[in-house]
Amino acid sequence: MILASIIIPVFNDEGGLQVTLESIKQNIGNRKDIEIIVCNDGGGKHISEIAASYGVREVRLESNKGSYSARNRGIEASSGEILVFLDADQQITKNWLDEGVASLNNADYAGGQIKVALHGEPSIWELFDHKTAFPVKEFLQTVHFAPTGNLFVQKKLIEKVGYFNESLRSGGDRDFGIRVFNQGFKQVYASGAVTIHPARGRREQFIKLKRIARGYAELTLLVQNKSRPLFILHTLRKFIQVPVETLWWFLRYPFFDYWRQDKITFHFIVLRKIRKSAYFWYTMTRATEIIFLQTHKSLRKQK
Repeated sequence: MILASIIIPVFNDEGGLQVTLESIKQNIGNRKDIEIIVCNDGGGKHISEIAASYGVREVRLESNKGSYSARNRGIEASSGEILVFLDADQQITKNWLDEGVASLNNADYAGGQIKVALHGEPSIWELFDHKTAFPVKEFLQTVHFAPTGNLFVQKKLIEKVGYFNESLRSGGDRDFGIRVFNQGFKQVYASGAVTIHPARGRREQFIKLKRIARGYAELTLLVQNKSRPLFILHTLRKFIQVPVETLWWFLRYPFFDYWRQDKITFHFIVLRKIRKSAYFWYTMTRATEIIFLQTHKSLRKQK
């Protein structure tokens, strides 16, 4: 009997997949009650070769459909009572699997702890990522979801809440978690189920930020069907509010005094403001695109 199915979607990250599979090999070994499913999201033969070299199952998508589509194909192919979602760039820790599985003894959905690793002489952006990247406990408490990079779910839950939304390229973990919460299933934070994620630099952080912001706009407007004008106005207000808050912060805390006393904290506050502005800008531009495309489509139908 298969206890747990570890589902790993991957597109073109051969190095990340190898790191993850090697970590699983070192920490879990060849347990007969565990299956590992690599969901090759149009990544080609190199992904297949890596999966084969580690003796794990592979589910192949002919073209890149997105990570949520890949995860769904993994769910369909799985045999485990518990579904475990892991990203192809993470390393697991010794007790990760046992801790995550144990957390579901009295729950239906558990988000594990994701730590960000630093190596060498990290940049200020990598230090910021180390401190702020994955507040999983906060996500569960306030937004009711955990990232699919370290998620444990009772498989029977899928029958009740459905699969991941394949129309989303980002935000599908949030959508799934909210559906789980709204239907009254218990969500917990599995602090002992720890994975290690590499620190992201500036470029990688903005790529991720853009993806998350655009995913949030798509989730809000296309899935939740919230008011489009109100969403645009709310996002615009937030976008304008950030530089005003920043100016007030500079006036309240003398620039040079704060710089001399605590340079790291000063940098972190500045980076947080920059990221916040970028997030609202990406959200607003994607929301505008959605409204424009749907209006154009509606006008064409009327003709």
